[in-house]
Amino acid sequence: MVKVDGLSKSVRKRPILTDLSFQLRAGDRLGLVGANGAGKSLLLKILATLVRPTTGTLLINDQDAFSNLATVRLSIGYLPQIFDEDLGLTVGGYLNFFARAYGIDKSARSALIEGTLELTDLRHLHRQNLAELSVGQRSRTVLAKTVLHDPQFWLLDDPLAQLDPQGQAELGELIRELGQMDKIVVLASNHLTMVQNICNRLAVLHQGRLVYFGSPPTDLLTSYNRLIRQPTADNNNTPLPDPTNSEFEPEQ
Repeated sequence: MVKVDGLSKSVRKRPILTDLSFQLRAGDRLGLVGANGAGKSLLLKILATLVRPTTGTLLINDQDAFSNLATVRLSIGYLPQIFDEDLGLTVGGYLNFFARAYGIDKSARSALIEGTLELTDLRHLHRQNLAELSVGQRSRTVLAKTVLHDPQFWLLDDPLAQLDPQGQAELGELIRELGQMDKIVVLASNHLTMVQNICNRLAVLHQGRLVYFGSPPTDLLTSYNRLIRQPTADNNNTPLPDPTNSEFEPEQ
C-alpha cells in the first residue's frame, strides 16, 4: 500500500504542491493528469524518494519512505520523463549494469535480462550503443531497467509521449497486466483517452492541488475541463498561483 498524507512541497518559499492526501492499494493503476506545471513530475520524484517533501508523510508498505530509503527503494521502479543517461554502454550492458546495482544474483542475470529484452521488444538492439538509439528506443530501454528488479510500485512519467502508437498499445497492455499482478502503477500523462483505457483510478492536479481522486469518469475530457475551469471547495482545490513558468532545482 502507498499512503500520502498532507504532502506539500515549496521551493524558495513558493508552494508547488499543497496538502496532497491519497492512498493506493495493490492492483491500482492511477492515471495522474494535469496541465504542464501542475506538479506531476515533481510528485513522481517525491513518490520515488528522489525529492523530500517540505511537509507531510509518504508511507510505502507501512514504512516511512524517507526513514527507510534503502528498503523502500527496492520496491520502486521509476521511469523519468527525460532520459539523458549515456554511460557508453550497449543496451545489454546497461541492463547488466543495473541488474548488478539492484543486487540480482549473477547466476540469474542472463536469463532475467533476456526475458526483459523480450518483454520490451529490445532483443534485436541488445548490442546497440545507447547513444545510437532513437528517443522511443531509449525510452523502452529505461522501461526495461525499471522492470528488472520486479518492483511493487511503478512510477511512469509520461512514457506515452515518446512511443509510437504500437509502443503505446504495448505499454498499455503491460500496465493492465501489472495491475492483475497486484502491482501499483502511477502513470503521469495527458493522453486522456489512453489514461481512461488503461487506468482504474484517476488523480487530477491543478496548480499543485489535488482536485479529483477516484474512478475515471465516463467522459474524462469533459469532466477534466470542468474540474480545471470550475474548482470546488468540496474537492479541496482552491487555486494557487500558476507555477507553470517557474524554474527550480528540487531539494535533495
